[in-house]
Amino acid sequence: MLGDEETAAKHRPTLIRYTPRLLSHLLTTSAAVAVMTFLIYTMEPGRVATPFHKEHLFYTLPIVIYGIFRYTMCAELGKFAGPTEILLKDKMMIASIVLWLSIAMFIAYHDPIVTAMGLERLTWDPIPQP
Repeated sequence: MLGDEETAAKHRPTLIRYTPRLLSHLLTTSAAVAVMTFLIYTMEPGRVATPFHKEHLFYTLPIVIYGIFRYTMCAELGKFAGPTEILLKDKMMIASIVLWLSIAMFIAYHDPIVTAMGLERLTWDPIPQP
């Protein structure tokens, strides 16, 4: 965070136009668009076959929402210098990223692992592929 308006204007003159209220609205709108985009990606059947069941990524939605809320909270509190610092230094943000990546990798590689181990009979696919 840059602090007061005078510091912001010295840093970059156009920053004087960005009020905290406007920035809050932009952040909220961006968060909503990010969630909607994620949902559309996971639920859209697609015209091209994917190598994994991408619709199962829907089950990671709570982690995605938590990560977006956590990022928004960290940005609003101003404890970090920028978005990169939030992603690299906030322990709960790192934990949510690692958890999401772990689950996404499991979803992506579940079928090959199960097939390699000969465990097909133990699986159940609640969403049939077209």
